[in-house]
Amino acid sequence: PIVTNDTKLKEQIIKATTEKALGNYDEALELYKVILKTHPKTAVAHFEVSEIYEIKRNAGNAIIHGEKAVALAPDNQWYAAHLGKVYKQTSQFDKSEIVFKTLSEKHPQSTNYLFQYAEALLYQNKIAETIPVYD
Repeated sequence: PIVTNDTKLKEQIIKATTEKALGNYDEALELYKVILKTHPKTAVAHFEVSEIYEIKRNAGNAIIHGEKAVALAPDNQWYAAHLGKVYKQTSQFDKSEIVFKTLSEKHPQSTNYLFQYAEALLYQNKIAETIPVYD
């Protein structure tokens, strides 16, 4: 759910998200940029922009907006997992390791986060640290 009392902001987010869902990434990106100009602390907009940049293979901007989303909503596991994935895609395995270790500790029921953590360790050749993760 969109957490705001600002009806106009909700409408803008819904419109941008609809464009993204329809695959109109350029249009969605422009709509999200308008939102961020007037509401720069809107975590969901930063997250959605990060996802669009990831789709468009612009990792630098995906990371910038992913980091902003996580900073604004540090308890949102989806934002963090997305950022960890982008870190992994850009071979920033040390950062991916931190993200997925934290997520696996906060959400021990998620084997996916544990697997992603172990994978980040393996990519850094931290074999000895990886073995206990699999136990």
